[in-house]
Amino acid sequence: MTSVSYQHSEKFPLAGLRFLVTRQDSTESSLSGMLESQGASVLTAQMTQIIPTESWESFDETVQQISNIDWAVFTSRNGVTHCLSRLNDLEVSAQQLFSSIKTACVGQATASVLTDNGITPELVPEHFQSEGLIDAFKQHDLFEKRCWLIQALRGKSCGIPCKKWGLKSF
Repeated sequence: MTSVSYQHSEKFPLAGLRFLVTRQDSTESSLSGMLESQGASVLTAQMTQIIPTESWESFDETVQQISNIDWAVFTSRNGVTHCLSRLNDLEVSAQQLFSSIKTACVGQATASVLTDNGITPELVPEHFQSEGLIDAFKQHDLFEKRCWLIQALRGKSCGIPCKKWGLKSF
């Protein structure tokens, strides 16, 4: 929580207000940083814990079958980070692996993690939510395409109607 106290003014329109941010984000460009720059007091409380999967078997099998995949869809920065870490453990070049298929990201922050690692996503929706991703995918012929959804086991569904669109997911 910030210890700086601001007087309410045009420069600090959120002075005197307190916010609880329920995710850990420590950069100045984060939600917490933006609120604090406007004079708000911010308390952060991480409400989720990101841990790697206990079994990488399905992931590893999909990597081996990458030639059967048309799209890889990343639904979070954490998904990209864990995917790249696992590929590193397998001594597989992420750039080479993803050069053979199309990649999509739910938002710009997720895309940034990919591009920082030498992978340029083909699809990043204008609206950085699962609904935006669905709308962006509607512009592509996905019938009988194979889609690898890289997402949290217990995370929010990305909402892509795989069966309705004739997609096959891994």
